[in-house]
Amino acid sequence: MRTDRLAILSVFAITAGGCGGGVSGGPPSVAAIVVSPDSLLLDVGVTRQLVATAVDAHGSQVTGVVMAFASADTAIATSTNAGAVTGRRGGRTTVRASSGSITTDVPVAVRARPHLIKTQIAIPARPFGAAVSSLGVAYVTQQDADALTRISLATLAVTGTVPVGTDPGDVAFTSSGTTAYVTNFIAGTLGKVDVATGIQTATVPLGGDAYRVLVSRDDARVLVTSGNGTLQIRQAGNLALLSTIVVGATPNGIASLGDTILYVSSASTGTIREVDLRTGAVRRTLPVGGVPQDIALSQDGRQLFMADETRGVVVVSLASGTVTATVPTTSRAFGLGLGPDGWLYVTLPDVGSVIIVDPLQPVIAGTVAVGGQPRRVAFDSHGTAVLIPNERGWVDVLR
Repeated sequence: MRTDRLAILSVFAITAGGCGGGVSGGPPSVAAIVVSPDSLLLDVGVTRQLVATAVDAHGSQVTGVVMAFASADTAIATSTNAGAVTGRRGGRTTVRASSGSITTDVPVAVRARPHLIKTQIAIPARPFGAAVSSLGVAYVTQQDADALTRISLATLAVTGTVPVGTDPGDVAFTSSGTTAYVTNFIAGTLGKVDVATGIQTATVPLGGDAYRVLVSRDDARVLVTSGNGTLQIRQAGNLALLSTIVVGATPNGIASLGDTILYVSSASTGTIREVDLRTGAVRRTLPVGGVPQDIALSQDGRQLFMADETRGVVVVSLASGTVTATVPTTSRAFGLGLGPDGWLYVTLPDVGSVIIVDPLQPVIAGTVAVGGQPRRVAFDSHGTAVLIPNERGWVDVLR
């Protein structure tokens, strides 16, 4: 791929009614500052214009208001006083639109170059899934050892193992990194792990093979899928069952939009269920077809990306619930993840490759030959590393 591929900038306006940034003070007639467009897609060195509009409590424009823009981190993105924004390097910052004491902070993400340099760490017993904590600890599931391998992301050294249940396949950390949850596939259980002691302290049966696990962003709930075709919502900590939702057989992909909407793929039925976590009800069933495996949401929450064993990488519009694009692959796509760096990483187990897809085109932007059978994809929260377990006995770390 091009080594001079540069960056992409995503800007999301936060108004008084949104989450995150705030609006305060100022003339009584001005209720908010609205920034448009709500996303900018930039290469490094390319500049686009943001426009800020003052509105009253009814949403009507207030004229004659002077605006100014400023970037919180000019190493990542710069902004002129008039709102001309330029991406400089990968990372996250904010651009503030202001008029007097009225301010709106706009989150800014600049996409870095994809990770292509690999380091291999030997891990036996068919490693399959992985997760990285906020503390820089990685857990990798070992299917044939009934254990998790612990890796220090800073040193890329194996620092221990955690005995769990039979055939662990997926793992997820809480936001603090002090607790992890693991699905023990053949055992059909969800396990809770104390990261400090390296001990699985509790398990609960799921009534079927244990597939995927996700921790809600507020750390209050654990979301786990089972081979009996259900999504189970459990209380974090004591693992008490809160609700059970039918999502279809072989629920092998899971992705969340905040703590309100969850998407679950069913490989056996060629569908994706959209679940409202507030009500515990399936809102829609998306007939995407094929054999959907891993899924991920776009950064703006408008699209869903799917690894499909029959077609490759599939793009689904969440507004219409229909397939809008397909990126064909040379072999079956299985693992898929959208990294903090803004690139899609997709595993092709049958040919021992990882492809990097630009989700904005969408096209294949690069390929990393890793050999063996690469499976799932995991990222650290800063976007500095991609972990790809390989069933042939290692983990590749892409940087």
